[in-house]
Amino acid sequence: MTTTENDSASGKSDGEQRWKAAIGKVEKSLVLYKKARADGDSDTKAKLEKEIPNRLRIAGKYAPDRKTKEHILGDADKFEKGDDETRESMTHPLLQGLGILLLAPFALAGATIVAAGAIVYGAGKILMGVGDILTGGPFVRRNQRAVKEESAKDKRG
Repeated sequence: MTTTENDSASGKSDGEQRWKAAIGKVEKSLVLYKKARADGDSDTKAKLEKEIPNRLRIAGKYAPDRKTKEHILGDADKFEKGDDETRESMTHPLLQGLGILLLAPFALAGATIVAAGAIVYGAGKILMGVGDILTGGPFVRRNQRAVKEESAKDKRG
């Protein structure tokens, strides 16, 4: 791998790490904001009302695509300019959306592992069937049943 290829590969990884870290910080701030609001902690709430839009803008800077970036920056403006009711109505959907953004890669990896497991399981079942046929399994079982039926008749009669 050349130096430029290595730099670009690590740059992508670095960008993804920054994106995840920024989203994690926004999520943490939103959870703290909801807690401060519920507890009636006005100092912490006021501090977080200034902090959350800035964290959203930072996350928008590292967003993986343009549409996501625009959406996050729009949420930052809406949160910054909104009143308490608007902010409260935004926190739940924002937390859900951020959770989905963070968990999507793990869900994809999990689905891939499940699919690979299903393929391996299916291949194993095929090999079992081939082995059964090669050893004469169906014929042996049929003959064993016939012998059992004859011995059962002999015992009855």
